[in-house]
Amino acid sequence: MTAIPLLPVESEAQGTRTFRHILSVIARDPLSLASTIIILVFLLVAIIGPLIAPYPDQGAGVTNVSNKMMPPSADTLMGTDRLGRDMFSRVIMGARLAAGVPLGIVFLAILIGAPLGAIAGYKGGWVDEAIMRITDLFLAFPPLLLAMAITAALGRGIQNATIALVVSWWPWYARLVRGVTISLRERYFVEAAQAVGVRDSVIILSHILPNTISPILVQATVDLG
Repeated sequence: MTAIPLLPVESEAQGTRTFRHILSVIARDPLSLASTIIILVFLLVAIIGPLIAPYPDQGAGVTNVSNKMMPPSADTLMGTDRLGRDMFSRVIMGARLAAGVPLGIVFLAILIGAPLGAIAGYKGGWVDEAIMRITDLFLAFPPLLLAMAITAALGRGIQNATIALVVSWWPWYARLVRGVTISLRERYFVEAAQAVGVRDSVIILSHILPNTISPILVQATVDLG
């Protein structure tokens, strides 16, 4: 009887290994470590802003014209503006908006684009064609120009601007994940999962998408910058 050769085992934890490698590189480079600490502090301030702001109500827009244009002091570290609002509180409260809106836009764009790209790359055929033609329709316009047009149609406001930017940005993640998925679907661990009858949805969620995290993080970092 001829022995059946075993397929080489390919690790599915490539994304985890890459993440650990990134952490080790950051830890060895003082500049990268300092930059990471600054970003983490900024995100922490954005999260707990209302708890540490001296005057959170003024940071949210409440005015106090009797204290307008006050110089820096123990009570107002950065002074006040022309409407009497504490500048330090406004900077702290503004961090939440400055961090939350871009993170929300990128997160929603990934949430829409990554699954569609994975489905298109894994399925191929008419499914790939249909999803990619829709993607190309959005990519035919410069993203910021498309976002401005959508905002003009929806009206002003943070919510409408967020919707417009998400609609403009998800196709880039769909294209990115599709390209990665096309190479991943030929890997041994995907073929092994197909051979034992694992459903396509499980393969995409458990084997494909986790291995697209690294390129997604790179693209997300560029977009946030």
